[in-house]
Amino acid sequence: MTIAAAVCFVVALTAELSGIWLIVREARGARVALQRWRGPASVDDPIMRAFRHRDVMSAHMQQESDDEVIALLLGNQANRSAAVLLLVVGVVIGTLGNFLSLSW
Repeated sequence: MTIAAAVCFVVALTAELSGIWLIVREARGARVALQRWRGPASVDDPIMRAFRHRDVMSAHMQQESDDEVIALLLGNQANRSAAVLLLVVGVVIGTLGNFLSLSW
């Protein structure tokens, strides 16, 4: 039983760390997308804000950029689902390992 409990703990740890890694990777990707979306000009800069709103071509390019960012942030549902699944599997297998390590 002790070997089975150790195997369960190792599998649970691997699954949970993989789930956490997927979540961190998704958060970093979202941060990069939002930084790229924000652009080099600060939102507080009134001159750049005026130029951005005045230029029609710039507004069109901004809309395309917004669409790309929204698609990136709303996409990749599979990664989030896989991360949650890995965390749940890790918790369940870890609980099983705890029960196997008990001396009955």
